[in-house]
Order: sequence, then structure tokens, then C-alpha cells
Amino acid sequence: MSDESPSADGPGAGLKRVSSAEMAKRFSAYCDLALNAPIIVTKNGRDRLVVLSIDEFNFLRDFVERSGATGARDESRSGGSFVMAKKAVS
Repeated sequence: MSDESPSADGPGAGLKRVSSAEMAKRFSAYCDLALNAPIIVTKNGRDRLVVLSIDEFNFLRDFVERSGATGARDESRSGGSFVMAKKAVS
């Protein structure tokens, strides 16, 4: 399994990274790994997606709802996608 070297600082520091091609080849194995820790999926060497367990997703969704930050997240580039996904599963 591939493990691209993560940067020492910044978002996703210390998380496993895998290319989208590698993710497609070994989807089931990476899904199993994501049950224990989020995995960053890269495309052309750039972070693109995060695969995480439903428990982790629910925790993050609940945290955003409790913090009252949903409106602010709607306006952010990355948060907008999270809020849209959150609305889709709610």
C-alpha cells in the first residue's frame, strides 16, 4: 500500500496519504483502514479528499452543529462542501 509522505505541519499532518489511483486499486483495504484513522486521497500530488469512518463524520457534524459554526462553514470553500454533504445525510 502506498503512503505518500505527509508534510510535517498544516492540515492533515501525520495522516496517511494515498493517490486516487492507489485508492481505486485497493478500495476495500483503504476503507477498512479509514475505520481507524482518516485517509487523505491525493490527485496529481495534491490533497483532494478525506475518507473517514461514519462515526468520525457524525462526530464532526455534531461538533459543527453544537458550535454554531454552520453559517460560517457555508461561506468557506472547504466547509461549504461539508455543509452540503451534511444536509444530504440529515
